[in-house]
Amino acid sequence: MLMGWSGDAKQIVTQITGQRHTEDRKFPEKFSKFRKDLKARTLACLSGTQRELFQARLTGSLEWQKYDPKTEKYSARTPMNSYDVLKCSQACFHLFEWLRSLLPEEDRPPRYVESDMEAYQQKESDARGAQL
Repeated sequence: MLMGWSGDAKQIVTQITGQRHTEDRKFPEKFSKFRKDLKARTLACLSGTQRELFQARLTGSLEWQKYDPKTEKYSARTPMNSYDVLKCSQACFHLFEWLRSLLPEEDRPPRYVESDMEAYQQKESDARGAQL
């Protein structure tokens, strides 16, 4: 659950981060409605328990060993932070790429979904057109 939303986490995160879906151009009212809903969301919309959980998840620490070069020691826990979240995302990507490389080429999952590639190509085409 994120700010009271639940359901398909990938779709929620994609919408929150403003990433484009292939249907966004065809259905701009859907995106506009989401932005309006997002602007209306505040911590006040959450119950006291939900606010506490939200804060705890964003400010807590994880059992994740991290090396501190200044002290030359590892700490057993790491506080939540944007940089490590980004590194995790990249690490998941590279781990997946490595895992898929273990399969015979004909059995590997695709690197992308065709609709994602079409959306990317359309975005690139739109950007080139805007520069002219």
